[in-house]
Amino acid sequence: MKNNLIKIIPFLKSENDIIAFMRASNLDYHICEVCLPLLKLEEKSEDQIMAIMERTGYDWYIYSVCISFLKSPAKIIATLEDCRYNNSVQEVGIPRLKLKEKSTNQLIAIMRKSGFNGYICEACLPFLKKKK
Repeated sequence: MKNNLIKIIPFLKSENDIIAFMRASNLDYHICEVCLPLLKLEEKSEDQIMAIMERTGYDWYIYSVCISFLKSPAKIIATLEDCRYNNSVQEVGIPRLKLKEKSTNQLIAIMRKSGFNGYICEACLPFLKKKK
């Protein structure tokens, strides 16, 4: 049956139809894998991507794809929090924070925004510089 459902995807024209179809499939991985590129996330603003994640219903696979298009540390952290720091999403999201390029004060601000989440703090730790 899943193969038959995938045949419907090329006929979906609007973003609303694509999202509704993914939700109706119970966010089936294979269907989402085919549908997500149709949403053209690379052309969307961060706010539009956040809205798509909200409308699709908080699925780890959708988060792990969408987070790769986010640039703002606050939105990346919010996404990590929304998915309860799912390992797959962390693997994509934490490198997007570009911790190595941040100053100690920026790292502390990122940790504070995350509510000093253990995963984020652990990722920041190697880049914290001691005060002289």
